[in-house]
Amino acid sequence: MKNRFYIGEVAYRGEVHEGEHAPIIDKELFLAVQAKLQDRAVDRRVRRSRSPSFLAGLIYDDRDNRMSPSHANKRGVRYRYYVSQAVLQNRKTQAGSITRASAPDVEELIIAAVRHRFGGPGLSDRDLVAIHVARIVLRPRHIEVTILVPDPASHQLAEADDDSRADMPDERADGRSQSASLLTIPWVPVGAKARKGIAFEPAGDQSLDSVARATLLTAIARARCWMDDLVEGRVSSCQEIAISEGKVERHIRYLAPLAYLSPRIVEAIANRTAPADLTVTSLARALPHSWAEQEQKLGIN
Repeated sequence: MKNRFYIGEVAYRGEVHEGEHAPIIDKELFLAVQAKLQDRAVDRRVRRSRSPSFLAGLIYDDRDNRMSPSHANKRGVRYRYYVSQAVLQNRKTQAGSITRASAPDVEELIIAAVRHRFGGPGLSDRDLVAIHVARIVLRPRHIEVTILVPDPASHQLAEADDDSRADMPDERADGRSQSASLLTIPWVPVGAKARKGIAFEPAGDQSLDSVARATLLTAIARARCWMDDLVEGRVSSCQEIAISEGKVERHIRYLAPLAYLSPRIVEAIANRTAPADLTVTSLARALPHSWAEQEQKLGIN
């Protein structure tokens, strides 16, 4: 329904040209249909952004099973999860590596990464996700996020034939062309059996509390995004990152080594088995390059 070939036009390499063939559909009818399609796409994004679990429809396990919102109630507290459809449909052998994940934990990491990449003054966190996130895949050690950047020049283009689309950007359901890239966020999920819910606090008084845990994981994710930007050439220096973040360059350089933190330390933070007094400052201070030395410094066995 979005192919301009039917109204006598040809889309090629991001441009629309008048074709030599006669149209078989009235142009006004075609444009009216495009407006309807765009309205429906916007409605879907708005409904999703209003849902408490606003990653629904975007998030999958690593065997391509969609993960749906779920919850459990305990002592009057509601615990939110994303659960693989393979498990919900009693197809456990077809489920991916991650069958259930804490909704707030995943949402927090996704929001931090997307806001770092796009900013978006005046936009809520949920709106940023609705606009820029196309797909999320949960893997054992990281989250893969396919992000989309709208191409303003292509708003009037619709779907072309297969040959011409080979060199065109991806296109969303509302007909707008997009440039897609993959964002990798370090992440170690906490086993659902061990946690018994997203608000579970490990026994004892020496565990890392939930606020410190979230702060540390967010700092690690941001540092990873900064280093990805440098390596992939999206920014040219730490000073450029500092300007976009509204920070001083020294702050960026101080936290940047967190991007190369030992996976075992990240896992200990996620599981709240890291030292209870661990902070972003103490973690980043004089961080050794060797993972073994990092783990020894923090007493991670």
